[in-house]
Amino acid sequence: YRDIFPVWNWRQIPGTTVAQRSGPFPQDRVRGFGARAFSGGVSDGQIGCAGMDFERDSLVAKKAYFCFGASLVVLGCGIACTSDDAVRTTINQCHWRGDVRLCSGASSATPVGEGVHDIAAGGAVWHDGITYRMLEGAGTLRLGAQSGAWTDFGVGSDDVVTLPVFNFGVEHGVRPDGAALAYVVEGDPDGSRLTGEGRISSVANSTALQAVFDTESACAQA
Repeated sequence: YRDIFPVWNWRQIPGTTVAQRSGPFPQDRVRGFGARAFSGGVSDGQIGCAGMDFERDSLVAKKAYFCFGASLVVLGCGIACTSDDAVRTTINQCHWRGDVRLCSGASSATPVGEGVHDIAAGGAVWHDGITYRMLEGAGTLRLGAQSGAWTDFGVGSDDVVTLPVFNFGVEHGVRPDGAALAYVVEGDPDGSRLTGEGRISSVANSTALQAVFDTESACAQA
């Protein structure tokens, strides 16, 4: 992410579910608390999970994050919004560096270039030593140039900067009501985890229970 910030879409920070409003950020709303009290986490020092019951403005969601060594599993459900802004969960938005390969669930991967690429549930994408696997919901990958200036967020030069960006997320659309997603982010230096079914399965992803199972360690978290 080093020096990507002038071209970043700041409503698409990795890991967040956000209403994609247009226009500048209201300065008194850049940071603040959600409206629901529950958030928490647990760990044994090796693996762990965290969850939150999110509500802010017109957007609500249940989000959970499960860590198994080099694998991060993210579940979202009950995603709803009453505004007319499209809602998006961003999986990653980073420098586009080197090869990008897609796998639709078959045994082989396909290299892809600039443009928009759809990744269905069960599919995966590899980039820069990381495999992203969709367990539930479809992902949209945008590879290409993004432009902006340091002064867009209040510091540095107003010169326009253009950089190649890897921007991967899930589009929930306008006024989603009960939308859900599940994906895995894995450290994968050589892309060997891109093909096949992966080590993680989503056991449950509802507003009552979010749980996953790791086949390699035979461990569940909920």
